[in-house]
Amino acid sequence: MKKNTVAFKIAGAVFLILAAMIGGCEINPLSPPSWFINANLPIINKTYTILDLLEDEPNIFFTNEGNAYFNSESTTSQKFAKDLTQNGFGPTDVFLPSNLGDSSLGLTLDDSTFITRLDFEPTSPPGELILTFNPSGFQYTISITVENLFSISSGLPFTVSRTVNGSALTERIDLANYRITNPVPSNKLNFRIGVSSGFPGVVSFNYQVTRFAIKYASGRIKPENLGAKDTTIDKPFGDNNVKGALNLASVNEPKTYLVVKRTKSNYQVDVKDIQLRGENFFGRPVYFKYLKYDTVGAPTQPIDSVFNLRLPKGQDSAVYYVNPRNSNVLQFVGNIPKKVMLTRTTIINQNFDIGEIDNTDSITVYFTVELPLHFSILEPTTYNDTIDNKITLLSDREKIKKARRVDAEMHLTNGIPLLAYVKCYVVDSLDNVLFDLTTIMNNQTSDTVELPGAPVDVNGFVNNTTFRVYTGVLDSNYINLLLDMDRVIFRYRLYTDPNIIPAPDGRVRIRATDYLRNATFGTINYKIVP
Repeated sequence: MKKNTVAFKIAGAVFLILAAMIGGCEINPLSPPSWFINANLPIINKTYTILDLLEDEPNIFFTNEGNAYFNSESTTSQKFAKDLTQNGFGPTDVFLPSNLGDSSLGLTLDDSTFITRLDFEPTSPPGELILTFNPSGFQYTISITVENLFSISSGLPFTVSRTVNGSALTERIDLANYRITNPVPSNKLNFRIGVSSGFPGVVSFNYQVTRFAIKYASGRIKPENLGAKDTTIDKPFGDNNVKGALNLASVNEPKTYLVVKRTKSNYQVDVKDIQLRGENFFGRPVYFKYLKYDTVGAPTQPIDSVFNLRLPKGQDSAVYYVNPRNSNVLQFVGNIPKKVMLTRTTIINQNFDIGEIDNTDSITVYFTVELPLHFSILEPTTYNDTIDNKITLLSDREKIKKARRVDAEMHLTNGIPLLAYVKCYVVDSLDNVLFDLTTIMNNQTSDTVELPGAPVDVNGFVNNTTFRVYTGVLDSNYINLLLDMDRVIFRYRLYTDPNIIPAPDGRVRIRATDYLRNATFGTINYKIVP
């Protein structure tokens, strides 16, 4: 009995103590647990073949063996339109007896143009035949027929008859309504004139042919200088994205040439004092140089930045082949011009020969270039790639708001024979730069990461790949900026390094199997509360 009494006392004491503790404390409500988990933030994960990288380069092609080459044609045309003009003749006084039976008189149309047919182009002011019949102190009647000047509407020769008394009378004939035809080339208007009067004496008239434009002519026209023309050709070698300068190895000579072409006329055409000034993306100019006179019988001469081309009589086109021996084509194209300023002067019938011309014709100059992509880089070339990457899902945006860090990784595999310095930066919808991802990956020491070029064999072809991984951490200063992200831009500065290229000339080649792989992503570490 004594033992049981002691046990009850102890139990009672414990109970009293617990009761006192419970009565003296406040119990808080239970809270759920929380923890951090990871989620992926994909940016880009893609393998680009060289075909993908060059899909916006419409001038890059591949042979059956898969070797890349460049082919492009730039063109500029000069229409004759109203540029074919002649000076005309006069004014000239003609004196006649007051009584003259029908007589023939040849009056000059133009001092150096001998035509079998001439159609006139309407102009403002018009080309005119102006006849002024002068008073002679007595009345007289004069009749004139221009036997080789025919009305286009009626087909009849021009005829006029006027009686002149106290004042001069003037006839103005718009030549655009007429056509001259001759059996043999002639520079004359064939007048048949008759004069009658009741008084003996001398009468006179004045004739003038004003400056006129040629619509069509056959015969021997005097050399026609169409004047100097300036033309700017934008993107002459295609809408390429590459900027900088290349050291090119060669051209495909049978497919690299200048062409002068026309469609209708057959006079000799000389395109003289040609200048081609190409400017690349950075404004660096290079003048194209060619043989000063590339014509039959021309003496040997050095290449020049001012040169001449000729389209011989009777040919619709003339081809002038371009190669590294007669030009600086490799330097000119290697500058990757974004625009070319062309200056030239076109002269028609410089050799003063017989032919025909139509003012609907034009002279077109083509510059066609084809060359293998076998090169080294003289100046760093740049290539940009833009990735749309806006965070739009509400759940994803909530994860960003709850994130404490984002671990970024860039995995780069290079199967292209070019060393690249890669810059990656994030912009908002207004093109404001939010931050440089590559700067973060380089611990703020540089805004680019290096991707070595793929190794090549002695012929400049890729025979292996290179691989690099770069990492960085986005802290809270950058995480909130991700909510404004609209695009991610990759900028590549490309080089060739002769020190690691075994090819004797330090150049590399591009093949269809070359590729680049870029896997860039982030791991978001964010707080979750069930």
